[in-house]
Order: sequence, then C-alpha cells, then structure tokens
Amino acid sequence: MKFMTPRQYGHLLFEIFFKGRSFLQEIESWNRAQKAKCIFQANVYNFVVGLFIAYLIGQFVIYRGIQYDLIKSIVSAAVGVSLSVAVGIVVKGPFGVALAIAFAIAWAIGGGIVYGGALGVAEGAFGVVMAVALVAVVGAFPGGVAGGEIGVLTWRVGGGVVWGAVVGVAGGLAGGVELSISALIVYFIVWSRWFYLPTLLVPVLKKIHPHRLPFHWDENVSAPLPFVTQTLLRISRYNRTAAIDEAIFLIRERPSQRKAAQRALMKIAIAEMLQFRDVRNIANLRQELAFLPQDNTAFPEFYQQEYAAISTFATDARTALAESNASNRLRLLERLDTNIQEFQKHMDFAKKDIGIPFGQIARRWVEIVQKEIKQIEADVGRPLPNPFIAGRPIDASSEMFIGRKDIIEQIQHEALREGGSSAILFIGNRRTGKTSTLLNLRRYLLSSLKSVFVDCQDPTISSSITDYCRTIGKAIATTLEQTRSAAAECNSLADLTEFLKSIQQHLQQANQHLLICFDEYERLTEKITDGDFADLPNTFRYWVQHLPRTICLFSGSHQLDEILQLDWTDYLINVRLVPISYLDFDSALRLVTAPIARFDLQYDPGVEIAERLVHRLGCQPFLLQATMSELVNYLNSLNRKVAMQEDVDVAIERMFRSWRIYFEHIWEKESNVQEREVLADITKQKPMREDTNKALRSLVRKEILRQENGEYVFCVPVFQEWIIREIGGG
Repeated sequence: MKFMTPRQYGHLLFEIFFKGRSFLQEIESWNRAQKAKCIFQANVYNFVVGLFIAYLIGQFVIYRGIQYDLIKSIVSAAVGVSLSVAVGIVVKGPFGVALAIAFAIAWAIGGGIVYGGALGVAEGAFGVVMAVALVAVVGAFPGGVAGGEIGVLTWRVGGGVVWGAVVGVAGGLAGGVELSISALIVYFIVWSRWFYLPTLLVPVLKKIHPHRLPFHWDENVSAPLPFVTQTLLRISRYNRTAAIDEAIFLIRERPSQRKAAQRALMKIAIAEMLQFRDVRNIANLRQELAFLPQDNTAFPEFYQQEYAAISTFATDARTALAESNASNRLRLLERLDTNIQEFQKHMDFAKKDIGIPFGQIARRWVEIVQKEIKQIEADVGRPLPNPFIAGRPIDASSEMFIGRKDIIEQIQHEALREGGSSAILFIGNRRTGKTSTLLNLRRYLLSSLKSVFVDCQDPTISSSITDYCRTIGKAIATTLEQTRSAAAECNSLADLTEFLKSIQQHLQQANQHLLICFDEYERLTEKITDGDFADLPNTFRYWVQHLPRTICLFSGSHQLDEILQLDWTDYLINVRLVPISYLDFDSALRLVTAPIARFDLQYDPGVEIAERLVHRLGCQPFLLQATMSELVNYLNSLNRKVAMQEDVDVAIERMFRSWRIYFEHIWEKESNVQEREVLADITKQKPMREDTNKALRSLVRKEILRQENGEYVFCVPVFQEWIIREIGGG
C-alpha cells in the first residue's frame, strides 16, 4: 500500500476542515477498504502531530511553572486524535452524533477520574454535562446538512489534532472541567471562524477577487461573519460584476452569510436605481436590474414590500409610455407622480435602513416623472381636464355636483314640515342622480337638519341584522357627535330603536331633526321576505309614528305599490313623495360648458353646439357626463380644445359603444313588449295602434316619452337614435 505523502495529508486536513461538504460527498463513494486505509494513514500522521503539539504545549505550561504530567498529556493527545479521526470518517448520520456524544462522556469521565486529582469525580460529572452540551451544539450548527453529519465530521476529523492536544494538556493538568472548557474554547474558535476577520480588510488595501476570500471557499463557515456586506460593496466599486456574482453565490450556497449578501445586493440595486435619468429607465426596471435573481431570494424579507411597490411604479411607467395619446400619457404620469409621492411620505416614517434608501429613490423618481410631465406640456400644451364622472355617484368632495337645488329644498321642506308624516319617498328613474343628491345633502341642508346616508346595497351592512343595526347606530352617533358607546351596543332592532328614542330629547333641545336616508330601499325587500330582516318593516312603521324628530327617507326607482313581494304601503302610511327627474336646461348647459373653475373647452363659435348637445341628450345627467367624458378624451387625442359638431357626433357614437348596457336595460328591462312596440312605432313615425293608452302612460311616468304639441316624443332623443341604430326601429 502506497503511503500518503505529507502534502496529501495536509490536503486531507484542508478538505475536512474547510471543505466539509465536498469531502462528505467524496467519501460517500469510498468503499470500506478505502476508508480504513485513509483512517490508518491519517492516524499515523495525526499521532506524530498530536505528540508534537502536546509536547510544545506541555513545555509552555512547564515553563509557566504549572504542575504538569507531560507523559499522560502526550498519550492522551495521541489517542484523542486517532479516535476523533476514526469516528469522523467512518460514522455518519444520527448514529454518528450519538457515538460522538458517547466518546465525549467517556473522555470527560476519564478526565475527571483519572486525571482529575484533587478535583475528583464531582468535577468530572460537571465535565460530562459540558461535553454533552458541546456535542449537541456541534451536531446542530456547523454545516447545517443531514442532521449534523458535516458538523460531526468537521469537528471529529478536522479539529482532531487540536482537540487531541487540548485533551492531553487538560488531562495532564486537572481533568474534567478544564477538558470541557478547553474544548468549548477550541470549538468556538473553529465554528465562528474569527481568525478570518483580518482577511476581510484586504479589499480596503488592494483590489482582490471575492473568490479568494474565505467566505467563498470555506464551506464550513457556520457563523455569520461581520463586514461581509461592506466587503462586497467595496469590491463592487472596482469589480461590480464580481461583487454581484459573489453575493448571489453566497445567497444560494452559504446560508449563514445569506442576509449579509442580500443586503449588499439590494444596496447595489438601490445605487443603480438612484442613477436613473428618465422615465424609460423606470419603465425598464427589470432590464436595468437584470442582475437580480428572478426569485425572491435576492431580497431580505424587510425589503420585499418596498421593492414590490417600486415594481408597480415601473409597470405604471411602461403603461404611460405605451400610451400614444399625449393627454392620456400625461394623465397616467400625473397619477404615477402622485403614487410615488405617497410612497415617499410612507418612507419618511419607515425604519432608518429602509426609509432612507427607498426615500431617496422616491425623491429621485419624482424629479424624473415631473420632468417628463413638463416636457409633454411644453411639446403639446396642457390637455383639457376630464372631470366628468359616469357610472358612479358624485360624492361631496367633487365639484361635479351641479344643480338639484330645487330637489334639496323640497326634501328639506318635507322633512321639517310641521304635522306631516316622518317618511319621505325619494323616487326617480335609474341614473337620474338620486344617490349623488343624497351624498351631497350635508352641503346644502340647514344646520338643524342632520342627514345620515345608508346604502342598502352594501353587503357589509345587509349581511346580518346585527351589522345593519351597528352600522346605522354608529353613523347616527358620528353625525350627531354623540358618544359611540351606546351606538356600539345596537345589536338588534330593539337596541337601535332604544338608541333613537334616547336621542330624541337631545334633538329637541338642540332644535334639530335627524334625516336617515335609505338608498336603494328595494334591496331590503328580499332580505325581509327571506326572514333575516322580517321585523324591519314594523320597526320602520314604529319610527315613523313615534319618533317625531327622526325622518326616514326611502330612495329608489319604484313606487311602493310596484313592489309586489312586499306591501310597503301597509308600513309606510302617508309617505310624502319627492320625485327627481333630469336636470333643468341651465344646469345641463353649465355641465357641458363650465363644470369646474378651470375648464377651457370651447365650441365652434356661431353654432349652438352646446345647446344642441343638451337637447339631444335630454338633460339626462348620466348621459351628459358620459358623452362629455368621451368628447374631452377625443379632443385631447387630437390636441384640440375647440369642439366642432362632428366631434360631438363622434363622442356620442363612442358613448353608445361604452354604455350600450344602459340603453339595453331601458329597452329590455324597463319596457314591456307593448311598450317596446309603441316606441318602435314612434321611431318609424307610424300612427298609434289601438289600446296603447296604458303603455303610453307608463312610458310617460318612466320619463321615456313626453307629450309635446299633442304628440308623444322621446324625452332623450339619443335613445331614439339608439333604437334606430341597434334595433332598426322595430
């Protein structure tokens, strides 16, 4: 058998001590003979080296004047080294950990009894406890692979020489306690790799490739090393690619250094994002940071939310740049600017290591986006603002609530009228502005009339009677600035009624009335008939009859007697009717010419385009909003601010396409077969058929038709245009 050379022996120790994973994979393929040969040859060297180290340490101890048994120390060191190597190479897995613990116990007892001297068996027992704790740590931490296999391997083989020497010295001195303490010190030094600290200062002194640094080539670095992040950042100044590659390598291959590498990689990415010059850099964020792994392993957990936010900004920037319409691009960029500024405000209150870098990115990107906005404005001018709201109610914060002063005054008059019923039915066809009016009541009502808005379509309110009562109670308490504690206890209709009764005296003393507005009250019918809200109609009747300072307003598109599932008229006796219709002509004309303070849309002079548009749309508020929104968008696409008649025609055509469902609902849902026949005949200018009076009266009540000079005409002429366009007049 060819004996291994000293160089091969040194290489073996290097592989075991620094390349535990590689060495473990290598010996997996060895057969028993190869392992035995390696053990034998290594132990020959280990025995000699152990004797030499134990002799040197012993001479130092003797020199210091400490009583020391040199022979016992040398024998102990040699045997300890040999046993350590044998256990480390041959035995792996959980059995290897158990056997290592057994060796530690035996060694501690031996040190306590044989070499303990005056310390005796008691201190030897303490050594047992320390040794067991030591091996438990060894199996748990180093390497972190296969239940401590590499930890045992590295400790029992790589640390064998030093371990044996320490055991020998401790055995020659006092025994168990010194043995355990010495072993812990040695293990801590080996596990922490603190002897690497000076090498991490090398990049400060000279340029070096990260592959030459110990955290790259040492596979057994089990403790997080300090200054890894700073080292990678220093390397990135002169070799950015190598620093990035090394950070990714550490993230994937060195778990103990992962967080430090993630921090370094993220700081490199942040520095890159601070160098962006225009919106295109932001839009191409993924390409600009292509060096980052596509999975989330690149980012520490505390950075992921912030990076997700700026990734969203990149998506919005791409959307804006892809928009060919300069007006739409400007609108998208302004929205992006607002979102980034909100993110910047959030970063002002974030933790320092997060808020400072991402706050800097936000400030830089705001400058970039605002510069792009100014450039577009300089090239094509400021586009027309588009304040028009179609398809959703207009709340009290918008300037777009126009007109309806007469309706609000009528509601107020009916609510405060002495001797009248405490119930109001606010009724009008779909899309006539009922909800918008109720949402804006507080802006126009007298201070003595307090209004509360209840959306009966809200699933969070109508999911249960308890949620319903609590929500109404809290809304009333907020409106009247009352304590919310009593309102929070409104878990039933009885509780809510008691709460309303308790505030009647307060309302009377303050000379106030409470107006509770139930929007889309028809939605409650299904809940009532299903039994969930069965007591609600009787409760409404009690409130109307016995709470004089509380007025209930029911808003919807159906008269009480039109709801067949429930006889509402039996509960809401003497209800007062407040109808809502289309806008008056002056309000509609203001909506299409001056809806907000700075609206510079103009119409072709000399032609009454605006007046014709209002007439064509029949002052219907929803259609006015929808058509004007399309008109503004169309003019902005042409970079014009003056509307011609053909522009209005294009806007109406677009409105037909966008809101086809509105007209289909009127035709198919709001009109029965006979009524559709009547509408088709009027469209084709045919004479009225017999027995159409009922259908005509119904169409007039629904404000689809009206009488003019003895003839029936469409209230909204564009609806007639839609019938011709879509239905063909029949």
